[in-house]
Amino acid sequence: IDGKKISISDYKDKAIILNFWATWCPPYRAEIPDMIELQEEYGGEDFTFIGIAVGDKLERVKLFVENSGINYPVAMGNNDITNDYGQFIEGGMRGIPTTFVIDKKGEILGHFVGARSKKAFETVIKAAIEK
Repeated sequence: IDGKKISISDYKDKAIILNFWATWCPPYRAEIPDMIELQEEYGGEDFTFIGIAVGDKLERVKLFVENSGINYPVAMGNNDITNDYGQFIEGGMRGIPTTFVIDKKGEILGHFVGARSKKAFETVIKAAIEK
């Protein structure tokens, strides 16, 4: 959202939770505090969340990120990226939040659609870091 491109290759040797979301999505809004806490706890040289905002306007996303205290990288998504990641889901990406778990080698370990609890996120973060 700062005008720079984000690429998974920029995060080589890091586990990633790649989260597709929108400012108007209530389930995503419910996840934010847990994701912020987990980024504080696990973020660093081994792990990061990356948010991909979809179906939203840049200025609204910037304001939302600032007001929410989001402490991990956020980028604007487009049809290309949702189609690219959608190929890993039967029927494509149809809902948000949609989250991908990526290990340090850049391999997708899994995905889930819908909000998840802090404990569920923590479990997949640990698995991705250890893989």
